[in-house]
Amino acid sequence: RLNIQKRYVGEEPYSKMTATYNQVLTEVLDEAGIELVIVPRKTQNGQAISASNVRLAVAKDDWEFVEASTPATTLAYLQSPQAAPVIERIKSCLNLTHH
Repeated sequence: RLNIQKRYVGEEPYSKMTATYNQVLTEVLDEAGIELVIVPRKTQNGQAISASNVRLAVAKDDWEFVEASTPATTLAYLQSPQAAPVIERIKSCLNLTHH
């Protein structure tokens, strides 16, 4: 109906749930004649960058890692006064990883 020919999703090397979702989505979209394009995740030192690792770095005040792992706009936001409640919440969480 909308003439969609491609759907883009991010590669997921760490979350089994999201990887399974991507696999099922591939099969479902293939049946509908829609190509699923899985975009490779940005890497750092041979490791895929994950939001979980960035949150852990924020919680530990490892701003060198955050700077190396995020776009300049994200870093600027995280270091801004507006992000203070977000940083506080990240630091108060016991489980910062996504599975």
